Amino acid sequence: MLGVTFSRKFSVSQHVDELLATCSQSPFALRTLRQHGLPDDALHAVFQVIVINQLSHASPAWWGFASADDRHRWEAFLRRSARLGYHANSAANFASICDDADYQLFERITSNSQHLLHLLLPPEREQYYSLRE
Repeated sequence: MLGVTFSRKFSVSQHVDELLATCSQSPFALRTLRQHGLPDDALHAVFQVIVINQLSHASPAWWGFASADDRHRWEAFLRRSARLGYHANSAANFASICDDADYQLFERITSNSQHLLHLLLPPEREQYYSLRE
């Protein structure tokens, strides 16, 4: 449903291969935009919208299953993109992007009682502390 490919051993290497192959075609389009005079800050925004969002799609579902080799391949792709000038050097690494996506998903689940996954959370406990004066 999410477009994420898992192997029988719960590996996402095939998913990583597919995404990196798709995103490896983006530098041609970005180079064309640069040659037509698009400023660097706008080029970074286009890279964020097209490539980073595509790479991090549904990352809370698969990031925990990614091997260290898969994670190094993501980072190598981002370093190469930064070296070519398509990705800002000061931008966060891919692990922090996925961690932020996890945090945002959890915040949405906990703050919205109508969320589909909210029912899976344990009931809230109220804690009263008896502190000395």
